[in-house]
Amino acid sequence: MFFEARHHWSGELGREMPFNVYGHSGKPVIVFPSSGGNHNEYGNFGMIDACRSFIERGLIKVYTPDSFDNESWLATYKSGQNMAQAHNAYDRYIINELVPLIRHESQWQGTMIATGCSMGDSTRLILPYATLIFLILPLHSAGFMMPVFSQVNIKAMQRCILTRRLIICGIKTTRGF
Repeated sequence: MFFEARHHWSGELGREMPFNVYGHSGKPVIVFPSSGGNHNEYGNFGMIDACRSFIERGLIKVYTPDSFDNESWLATYKSGQNMAQAHNAYDRYIINELVPLIRHESQWQGTMIATGCSMGDSTRLILPYATLIFLILPLHSAGFMMPVFSQVNIKAMQRCILTRRLIICGIKTTRGF
């Protein structure tokens, strides 16, 4: 499977932003990390392996950007206003820099998929990105911990890819290890 660790300068954030790319072609999937997580999290918790067959067949190409939570909502030393401003800067980075980069490099002009856990879930995804991405699969924060849960998400993602529907869904589980 193709893998590339990348970074690029973000004018919106004023710093280099790392991200990983998994796959050679397919519908772009942006996976936001959980609270305080980073661009390696999805792979480190086995979620890339759970998606491997889709990636290797060229059905999806996964992009895992770094979070900015430690500079925004988790930066408790900042005022609420400064936290919100940092969060908005991250949204602008995704909307104005990362999504256009993905569209340009992949030559993909159709719908994209976005997913994530915890702070990367529906709150982060639905509001600012819905008009850009259209297909959103938010996860409960326990999703990174349970292999069974990841299979539920993969099946939902497969249905979304095959039917090309506009879907905004939240999948939760209370299943233990």
